[in-house]
Amino acid sequence: MHWEVPTLIKTANDDLAALKELACRAVDETRATLAELAMAIHAHPELGFEERRAVGLITRILEANGFKVSREAAGLETAFVAEAAAEGGGGDGAGAVSDRAGRTVGILAEYDALPEMGHACGHNLIAASAVGAGLAVRRALEAGKVTGTVKVFGTPAEEGGGGKVLMAGAGLFDGLTAALAMHPSQQNAVGGSCLAVRPFTFRFRGRPAHAAASPHDGINALDAVIATFNGVNALRQQVKPDVRIHGIITKGGTAPNIIPELAEARFAVRAAKVDYLAEVAEKVVNCARAGALATGATLEVKQGLEYADILPCPPLSDLMRANMERLGLTVRDLTGTVTPASSDLGNVSHVVPMEEGNFALVPPEVAYHTEAFCRAAGSAAAADVVVAAAKAIAMTALDLLVSDDAAERVREGYTVAKG
Repeated sequence: MHWEVPTLIKTANDDLAALKELACRAVDETRATLAELAMAIHAHPELGFEERRAVGLITRILEANGFKVSREAAGLETAFVAEAAAEGGGGDGAGAVSDRAGRTVGILAEYDALPEMGHACGHNLIAASAVGAGLAVRRALEAGKVTGTVKVFGTPAEEGGGGKVLMAGAGLFDGLTAALAMHPSQQNAVGGSCLAVRPFTFRFRGRPAHAAASPHDGINALDAVIATFNGVNALRQQVKPDVRIHGIITKGGTAPNIIPELAEARFAVRAAKVDYLAEVAEKVVNCARAGALATGATLEVKQGLEYADILPCPPLSDLMRANMERLGLTVRDLTGTVTPASSDLGNVSHVVPMEEGNFALVPPEVAYHTEAFCRAAGSAAAADVVVAAAKAIAMTALDLLVSDDAAERVREGYTVAKG
């Protein structure tokens, strides 16, 4: 799709509202394309770091509309950064910020699915909304006397793989004025945080023996796993209420008449803040060490990528909420609350100001990671969520690119949040 760029925009300050209207019209004009993209990704779910088809669909649309796409970002096959810039000038002149030429807003796309459940977290809608918002911001930048850059980040493997963790570590989000995202949800909301999480794999190695004839010759690795679970269960009473510890046994032996030589368990440890998470995580590792000591097994500890808590930026939440309300949505402010889930968006929020708007897709009784949520993410109604989110993100991006005052308030608010 290609547009003829109007020349009706005069000054950035006077015409911010007009730029927003232009961006919203651009989203409406791309509705069919965005809905098709969302449903195509939904129909072919791909696990983290395997989202080749989704990335191909997304990047083709962006490139066809003037974005410069850098593939394999941070060395990840299914990560990308798509960039579009405009050289205009302007700005409202009302604030202290004078970095308009260097102002860049990032829009974060996700597209990985869940094992066996497909898009039961609605990442297909996150991807389509990010594309729609990126195209809309580019169109507005072309039309107005605005200098700025919009980047659409393709971030793989949110469901445990930590694509954003790796991209943040590679410095890809450094220097952004802000990062914006959406998530389909049970309600329209902004603000709030989530739990930080640190994953572990505990691998115990013992010594095999015949379980009936010579059990005394064996060292039971499965007993070490069971002792670990018992230790963790005892630990639960002595941690803060926000802590969550959950685990599964992934290897437990090969036959009941053989003392298990190898056993393995995977745990996720969560807490509201990363500093307390570190304290609890060490105690969980000590439970595994105790299990190994008690049984005589050896222990190998493998720690996965840590997802940080989301660092709120209230001024940025206010911008997103105002734009959602501009669309006629009733929006809750979740500032000060902690959602009992985790996301690698948290790692982005510790680098730059970040806001993830929630957009109502399902009723309150439908939970994430369920078949019902997956059906909703592939329904006709999902297109309305994609369109609303794309518009709200695009308008918020324009606030930051055009308004010196908005950019300065977000910068100051983020500085306070980081302490």
